[in-house]
Amino acid sequence: MPWISSTSSLMEAQEFGEMVEHVDEVDFTLDGLKSGQPVRIRRASLLSLLSISATAPQRRLLRTHGYKLVL
Repeated sequence: MPWISSTSSLMEAQEFGEMVEHVDEVDFTLDGLKSGQPVRIRRASLLSLLSISATAPQRRLLRTHGYKLVL
């Protein structure tokens, strides 16, 4: 993996993978909120986004990646 240095520990690699997974989940959810999506998809995406942003650590992760959620 070129983005992880050879001195990274297994734990650091796992944490990085989890962070990328969470960011991908948010990107997928935000795509579902676009205006061309059916109402049922937008509703499900909104519920997913609310669930994702329910905890302080998740909100902190989102802010560090440039997402600004106003609830």
